[in-house]
Amino acid sequence: MTIERHLLRISMVFVSYPVPSETFAVRDVRALRGMGHSVETLSLLNGRKFSEILSSLKQFPRAMRRPGALIVIKLGLRIILSGGWTWREKLKCLFLLPSAACVASRVIESRPDIVHLFWGHYPSMVALLAKPFLTQTHFTAFLGAYDLEKRLPITKWTAHLSPVLFTHAYVNRRAIEYFIGRHRIEVIHRGIEIKPYLSGDWKPLQQRALRIFTAGRFIAEKGFDRILRVFERVAALYPEATLAIAGDGPERMNLVAMARELKIEDRVNFLGWCSEDEVRQQLFRSRVFLLLSYKPGERLPNAVKEGMAAGCICISSPSPGIEELIEHGSDGFICDADDMAGIMKAVAFGFESDAAAQMSHAASQKIRTEFDVQVSAEKYTKCWNQLLIDASKPIASSTRAQIGD
Repeated sequence: MTIERHLLRISMVFVSYPVPSETFAVRDVRALRGMGHSVETLSLLNGRKFSEILSSLKQFPRAMRRPGALIVIKLGLRIILSGGWTWREKLKCLFLLPSAACVASRVIESRPDIVHLFWGHYPSMVALLAKPFLTQTHFTAFLGAYDLEKRLPITKWTAHLSPVLFTHAYVNRRAIEYFIGRHRIEVIHRGIEIKPYLSGDWKPLQQRALRIFTAGRFIAEKGFDRILRVFERVAALYPEATLAIAGDGPERMNLVAMARELKIEDRVNFLGWCSEDEVRQQLFRSRVFLLLSYKPGERLPNAVKEGMAAGCICISSPSPGIEELIEHGSDGFICDADDMAGIMKAVAFGFESDAAAQMSHAASQKIRTEFDVQVSAEKYTKCWNQLLIDASKPIASSTRAQIGD
């Protein structure tokens, strides 16, 4: 069976876009645009500064025409009067409601083929406001770890407007069904851009220095303090070993002080925030990538995918669905963050074992075949095109091609 592929007009709704910690969002948009689709990115927050948020509300009078004051007020009252969530979350929604109305107004004017909620929480308000005016537009939503942890009522309200819900890990399916009920759920793994990992900068694992690399936002739940304690032991066993850490955040000063206390500061390099290209170059120079996060929302971390794509020996702490990414002992290691002996054994494998080269190759091949953002984008557009076909909705400005199952 083949599905006709049309060039789609897609409106993607974010809380904020772009965000440095969400490079996967930029990749998804870039991949869809690269396929020829028209992708409009719409944000509830145009910036992090309060003044920028207030500035965006200058468009609010237009939103009072469509979707209209009555619909906006009714949604606000529904949020206030509904049960099952905290006042803190309700106030966040009410604060963002005027911005959601402005975004809904833009969506109503542009009348896209698809409105996709990149997150299923606060962007849901846009769908609830715009859907009554867009009977020919299909609304879909992505539900991630945060959505499934918070389980906000607005997410559930919007899910019933969406013929299909997307998520990025098979482990999420049961949680979605428990929260939403029976629904069509499509699992599409978040991909990374593969082409940059095929460059000439690649070095075979055994030609790389004894170097561990890690990256992320410096918050307590990311477990960087544990990584420093691991490296304290690594440094004692391997005098030439070094650790490079990319990222920034509120824990930075504490981590720098901790490295000093452990007497490893001269062998730990805090790189600060790094671009995608800079992170990739760091990975190409490293033998081991280490992630010891215990953040509840961790799901198939993109940082691990990048490490595997670069041929590093990746060691990750357990998180829901991690087995979909790493097959322990075959293309990486899954070690409990407190299992110092297990982590040290995995590091030694990356530094010393002749079999490490085989694991490096297996890891990079898995990412190239199963976690390519281009493949992910194709799967999204295939689902969206099927929605249009099922609804017998003609697309006037389409360029047609054929794609197989």
